[in-house]
Amino acid sequence: MAHERILVVDDEPQIVRLCVEMLTPLGFDVHGLTSSLEALTCLEQETFDLLILDVKMPHVDGLTLLRRARELDPNLTAVIITGYATLDKAIQALSAGARGFILKPFGFDELIQAVEEALTQRYREQERQRLQAQLPILEISQTLLTEVDLESLARHLLEVVARQTQADQAALMVLEQDELRVVAALGWSNEAGLGLRRTRIGPQTSEQILSSTVPWVVTPNSEIALEPPFQALLTHPGLTTLVLVPLRTAKNPVGILSIGYTAESRPRASLSPSEVNLLSILGGQLAIALENSRMYATEQQRAAALARALEQQRELDRLKSEFIQNVSHELRTPLSMILAYAELLVSGEMGELQEQQQGALEIILERTLVLRDLVEQITTLLGKETRPPVREAVDLTELVRAASADFKVLAERSGLTLSIEIGSPVPPVYGDAGQLRKVIDNLVANAVKFTPAGGQVTIRLGYSDGQAVLQVVDTGIGIAPEHHERIFERFYQVDGTTRRRYGGSGLGLAVVKEITEAHGGTVTVQSQLGQGSTFTVTLPTEMAAERPGTGEG
Repeated sequence: MAHERILVVDDEPQIVRLCVEMLTPLGFDVHGLTSSLEALTCLEQETFDLLILDVKMPHVDGLTLLRRARELDPNLTAVIITGYATLDKAIQALSAGARGFILKPFGFDELIQAVEEALTQRYREQERQRLQAQLPILEISQTLLTEVDLESLARHLLEVVARQTQADQAALMVLEQDELRVVAALGWSNEAGLGLRRTRIGPQTSEQILSSTVPWVVTPNSEIALEPPFQALLTHPGLTTLVLVPLRTAKNPVGILSIGYTAESRPRASLSPSEVNLLSILGGQLAIALENSRMYATEQQRAAALARALEQQRELDRLKSEFIQNVSHELRTPLSMILAYAELLVSGEMGELQEQQQGALEIILERTLVLRDLVEQITTLLGKETRPPVREAVDLTELVRAASADFKVLAERSGLTLSIEIGSPVPPVYGDAGQLRKVIDNLVANAVKFTPAGGQVTIRLGYSDGQAVLQVVDTGIGIAPEHHERIFERFYQVDGTTRRRYGGSGLGLAVVKEITEAHGGTVTVQSQLGQGSTFTVTLPTEMAAERPGTGEG
């Protein structure tokens, strides 16, 4: 059912009543007036799709009323009703914008046919305008693909808008925090442009425009309180109309589009509904374009900052590598000399020592071993972070047997029993043999250190569900449950007493965890105070890695 609004104007009340009674049942929203002056006031306040009017009326004749109505709304169409049909009158009516002509008296069919034809022509004209309005939008979209710099983009966008709206002057202002900045201007004098270069928005018009959803029309006689910079635009020589269009995205204000007209280019100051619609569409497109440009610039800045950060990271990695090399060379070499001579002195091969000298040298030897271990752990951690991981087939069985042989003397010296238990054949692990050996060494060294004389340390190796399972079990002092998670943190010690009694850097278990996880495995602990500890390391084997969907092959 139709919902078009129709205004019928005729000084004969019966004609008005007849049109209303004929059209209303068809679903039209019909209003009737018998005074052309009242009709003029009504047209200034309301919008209609169709005007049906008599030519000969007192005060204001029909053709004059039609011309005035078309000034208010260029899309308004009309049907003329007259009892004095002449060729000149028909030509004048068509020139004024009429799309139908009915002679009195008329019937239902004649009226309906004239109304339908006039509205059909109106729809066609609206569709043509809609398609025409799409052209600047397409051009704006094309501009977005070619321009990324805000000023260049704004200049091109403004040229599109000025051409489409046939404006004499135009300016594009973007909102930056609490200020409006002109990023592009066309046709303004230098004085006006400089005055608007940057202006702080206030509680006056600019703030109201930014929060609005429709264009504002301002003339020199308007009572709208503009900020001084906008007043400078309005006083531009020859300017009679200033249209201020808010630029908003769905959530945020972006800026203001200012369009200026002279009396020659725009005789009337008001905007028609179609012009309001076009400017609203253009304003929305401009807002999106400017916001996207701003977001792109922000992302570019972030990308540049990220590139700088990556470059700094590369430099830090280089310095770290140099530091590791320096640690290896500058610390390991003198430590090796100190350790070698301390062992010679303690062994008595360089002469018999007094009891006090023997005790002091044993302390030196012990602390040197601790320092050597600390250097090794730090070098291991930093090297793991800096060097790319080695990936080769590693036989864990060989590593476990070698570790057992190396720690056997230390275990015996500590009064401990060290044994190994190797179950079914374990497929190779894909990784770095040197790092995996450090995992075993650190776990066994910890077990030996924290197990009293007479205790036992067992290294177990098995295979379960595609995972190599390495366990180091001791009968030592154990670890309270509240410390189980944190013992794998770098430099963490259960308590100060333990550190003073047993020594250590607090890095051994951190090395175990980081190397294990770098190989795709896990490490866990089960322990109670006074009941020993079991550390379990699981690592994916080469066989598991070759299965579909399990990662590296």
